[in-house]
Amino acid sequence: MLQERRLAGKTKSDANIPSSYSADYFHRGRDYAEKLRRGLYTLKVISLVLFS
Repeated sequence: MLQERRLAGKTKSDANIPSSYSADYFHRGRDYAEKLRRGLYTLKVISLVLFS
């Protein structure tokens, strides 16, 4: 019963958020993750050059 209520609450909150907004948010999150990964890679390369 608890699970059903959680599921119903989730669908309700999802309906309140416009799909375009959540899609944009998701896209920005992916861009952010990509930037972070690229930044970490750059840091790795720099540290390799500095400490080799």
